[in-house]
Amino acid sequence: MKAATLVDQIIIDQAAGLRRLFGNRSARSISFVHALRESDSAMNVARTANILANHGHSVLIVDEHGGPESVTSITGQEPQYDLFDVFVGDCALADIVIKATARISIVPAARAAREFGLGEVDIQQRMAACMAELGARAEFVLVDGVVRHGDVSLLAKAADHLALVTRPAGPAVGETCRLLRSLHSHGGREDIEIVLEGPATDIGGSAGRTVFQNIKATVLRHLDLSLHLLGTLHGNGADDVADGLLTRLTGRREASSQDSDVVRLRGMFSPSGLFESVV
Repeated sequence: MKAATLVDQIIIDQAAGLRRLFGNRSARSISFVHALRESDSAMNVARTANILANHGHSVLIVDEHGGPESVTSITGQEPQYDLFDVFVGDCALADIVIKATARISIVPAARAAREFGLGEVDIQQRMAACMAELGARAEFVLVDGVVRHGDVSLLAKAADHLALVTRPAGPAVGETCRLLRSLHSHGGREDIEIVLEGPATDIGGSAGRTVFQNIKATVLRHLDLSLHLLGTLHGNGADDVADGLLTRLTGRREASSQDSDVVRLRGMFSPSGLFESVV
């Protein structure tokens, strides 16, 4: 076989392997993005992961924030590497995973979220490949997503589902509308989950459903979006959100032709990088 033909076959095999990962895994990936980040935002992601783990599921948290009041800081461990280091080929994904508990792992990704933007070559395909690799390592992938300059990170957008965490009143309402407009216009998202947080008197039970319907009605006057209430966060409980993840959300969305076009990913990662479990 000629060298060029052999290389072509390797490319085809890797693309097929990635598509198998996308299609056959039942992993559920969801990004949590906060309209206005609070001091307990990371803790709520950690609590959600803990509930899923208590149900016997493996969970991988992608921490795009880092520093104080981040999911990584909750573990008390100091990360040596970041997901960025995997993308540039300095280490393998296994090298950066922090083991928090027997069923919960954390991937530091603050630098990756900061460094990678729309100007990068084939960035959307690269993020899709990254999410596929993460999904091969856990039943649930929870991204604690970052918002910069009014837009959500590219890795957070690559998750199967995206949940916007918001409060029913105050500045969070305006920021929620701005983020929804950005996600719809620039992220191509038409199906978004909503998580309400606040006092139980404001969002508990039927009150939460009323608040959600009001948000939905307001949004639909301006945007053609499909909004769903994933759950509520009040007090120290994340049970409602975890229940939504367990009972309603399925695995990945149907891949578009663009999502499946992964042939150009060849050569973008080192042999010890993101393709290590695909080939």
